[in-house]
Amino acid sequence: MSVKMALAEKGIKYEVFEEEAATFPVVKTDLLLRSNPVRKQVPVLIHRGLPVAESLVILEYIEETWPASEELDLRKALLPQSPYERSAAQFWADFCNKKFWETSLLIMKKLDGEQIQAWNDTAQLYITLDREMSKLPYGKPFFFGEHLTIPDLVLAPLVSWITVYEGLANRKFPDAKECPRLAEWLDAISMHPNVKCSIADPRMLLDNAIRFQQRLRDKAI
Repeated sequence: MSVKMALAEKGIKYEVFEEEAATFPVVKTDLLLRSNPVRKQVPVLIHRGLPVAESLVILEYIEETWPASEELDLRKALLPQSPYERSAAQFWADFCNKKFWETSLLIMKKLDGEQIQAWNDTAQLYITLDREMSKLPYGKPFFFGEHLTIPDLVLAPLVSWITVYEGLANRKFPDAKECPRLAEWLDAISMHPNVKCSIADPRMLLDNAIRFQQRLRDKAI
């Protein structure tokens, strides 16, 4: 989802080759196995015949390959201009990618007490994000003001996944009263046209997650 958003922000046309993830066992295509033989995972961006793997690596590749070079084009920059702000953006992108997503996906990958612990850890990270985003001096509604940057794109799939996590755990994330900055960000990101056209259907993700958990209970995974 994040890669599609980045390409849309840059105005780059692309073709999508989907992998079938709903079946079990998952059968991965030869194209994926050739393009990402180490991790064997999506997403992979193939540009001029060369594969680039892993979401965050791809986002940085897109920014470097199609940089914002003219004054009117700066709104399409996925990283801020100053070295300090770029480092701050890279920090938050890394935090969201490694800490938030790796923790929150355990809500789907774990059961019972371990799932509750994953939910509690994720909710605490959610609160931490809200608190620290509130301190950022770059404007609103996104991490760095009015335009999307890489940390926004990394976190943006939460628009879909929040439904999955709440559905699996039968709990709710902190509301706008408790986490106003993150609530404002979620409202803005969910309405952004390049996010809306790239985001996955939450119901489909939830259905797939429920089937995944059933296999866990059946010890099929």
